Amino acid sequence: MTDEISIEDIFSKSKDEYGDDYDDKLFEQYRIYLNNIDSLENRRKITHSFFLSINTGLIAALGILVQFGSTFETNNQFWIIGGGIAGILFAYSWFRTIRSYILLGTVKWDIVLKIEERLPLKIHEIEWNILRNKRGRWKKYRKLTDVELVIPLIFIGMYAFLIILIVNSLKF
Repeated sequence: MTDEISIEDIFSKSKDEYGDDYDDKLFEQYRIYLNNIDSLENRRKITHSFFLSINTGLIAALGILVQFGSTFETNNQFWIIGGGIAGILFAYSWFRTIRSYILLGTVKWDIVLKIEERLPLKIHEIEWNILRNKRGRWKKYRKLTDVELVIPLIFIGMYAFLIILIVNSLKF
């Protein structure tokens, strides 16, 4: 949780300043904010599907080009290299997009944890504490965001490997 924000930074008015329906409004805003986080997660899933589909299709297309070798009249090695470079750039933009979602999500969850300081239950804070301290078969909880960042890097590696193979096979 970030120490840069305090509970006072989040709340614009105290319960006494706001009035009788303070608790209802606090809970309603908290619920709306959690829905906003869910919406962010849904957009993130859609983004992942988009990038995964494009990268999978591009890898398949480049694989087909490699299979055909020099049967095309055009020099397809340059198409493969160009496609590989485009794939690297595309996978890198996916990586950066994931990092942006991670940052935005982290800030949102930090705010939720701060809001929970004023609510009767600290459900999300307890959940994270349990996950961090969980022992057993897996020893350590790995956040999904850590795993997510590896996928574009794998694609970048595949594109780079393909480019290296093609460049090494070119006869100048």
